[in-house]
Amino acid sequence: MLLHLRRYPEIHQRLLFGTDYPLPAFHLPAWGRVAMGSLRRLMATKNRFDRQVEVCHGLQLGFHSLGELIVTKSEKAPH
Repeated sequence: MLLHLRRYPEIHQRLLFGTDYPLPAFHLPAWGRVAMGSLRRLMATKNRFDRQVEVCHGLQLGFHSLGELIVTKSEKAPH
């Protein structure tokens, strides 16, 4: 699905990062699609959540996290 989504950058602003924990995050989608340095860093990442984020960034998938949305909304709220 990641490889499919990267073809539609116009929807990246509507994506929210999430996982189906404890499903493992694989780095295979990034093979041949990211620079070797990025691939090495990705493979060395031990934390599953961090690895999934690295895969998405390596594939140039933009997304938001819930924390970003909360901070953005609280910044926009009148004080």
